[in-house]
Amino acid sequence: MYNTPILPSPICVTLDPIMMQGDAKYVDTDNSNGLPTTGDLTIGEIYTAVSGVPNQSGGIRNISLDFKSVCAVTKDQFPGAFSSPSCQYEFGFKFCRRNNRNCREGTFSAHGSGPDKIRITGGADGFFGAFGQITTTQDFNTGTVEANGDLTGSTVEMKIEICYYDVLDDSAPTVPTVPTFPTPTAPNLPPVGPPVGAPVIPPRPTRPTRPNNNDADVLPPLV
Repeated sequence: MYNTPILPSPICVTLDPIMMQGDAKYVDTDNSNGLPTTGDLTIGEIYTAVSGVPNQSGGIRNISLDFKSVCAVTKDQFPGAFSSPSCQYEFGFKFCRRNNRNCREGTFSAHGSGPDKIRITGGADGFFGAFGQITTTQDFNTGTVEANGDLTGSTVEMKIEICYYDVLDDSAPTVPTVPTFPTPTAPNLPPVGPPVGAPVIPPRPTRPTRPNNNDADVLPPLV
């Protein structure tokens, strides 16, 4: 039998769409100098929220959201046969409830490939055990595409639906532990011997030695 963590029920929050904007670096891994090929990367160091923040309906206040991403091309691209890359995201997220109380801050990760929903796959700190999904409510806008493939001012609009567990202040889930008991020890026994205060039995008397009577033992010779 295994001990299982004791967790509260998850808390779920749905945000209105938030527009994210940032720049990205294109990495031509095979130096093909043409259309993207398998293994090429687009790395977004930082995308920040530019609309839909800091306040939203439902009493959600002081929203702060950013992400970095690494997107990999998984298929050679040809005109008329383009496909979405597979992307990994790391989000930094903070928000407060009404009256700036019950604030929460932490990180969560996600991955996916458009146009499907992006899956939230974990979190830390204020978003311990995060799960959920992200919907891109508008197509990704590449912004300005530089001659080397870098993106400047690219944007994407995201609707975040996230659930998490209320484990704060570095408090890990409580795991029941098996109580320990002291190891029993044998009692100290007295040394082997007569009990204290027992009567002393005198030694057994020895048998007397028979006297050596030479005269009685020697017979006279026959005549």
